[in-house]
Amino acid sequence: MNTNTPRGLRLNNPLCIRHSLQVFQGELYDRYPKPDPDFKAFRQLKYGYRAAFAILRTYIIKYNTSTLNDIVRRWCPDATADDYVKAVSRQTGFDPSHKFCFARPDEIKCLVAAMAFVETGVPANLEALNEGFELLSAI
Repeated sequence: MNTNTPRGLRLNNPLCIRHSLQVFQGELYDRYPKPDPDFKAFRQLKYGYRAAFAILRTYIIKYNTSTLNDIVRRWCPDATADDYVKAVSRQTGFDPSHKFCFARPDEIKCLVAAMAFVETGVPANLEALNEGFELLSAI
């Protein structure tokens, strides 16, 4: 992949998940030096999507963060959050007050696809996105 490819896609991390102590399936956590100083890297794009779904599931179930507005603000807690919420709302067609749940997987997939577009500027790879969702659902 060349340097014109967005950083998140070079790392197979389309939602630009930052380094943390949590290790996800398919993460390249054992590489030193790390492929990127700020963001996690994954073996394949589907694992980056799977990690994003896992984080969102935690937001919704553990933290009761289920509206588009609350999810995006937790994901992006800085000054750009307002623009991020507007962009995801525009991309998905969902109002910022819309509540998401994993019982409606098409909505969750739509949310993740829109967030990936905001993060990378490139439309989501729907095949990898669906594979990532299935990997999460398999556990």
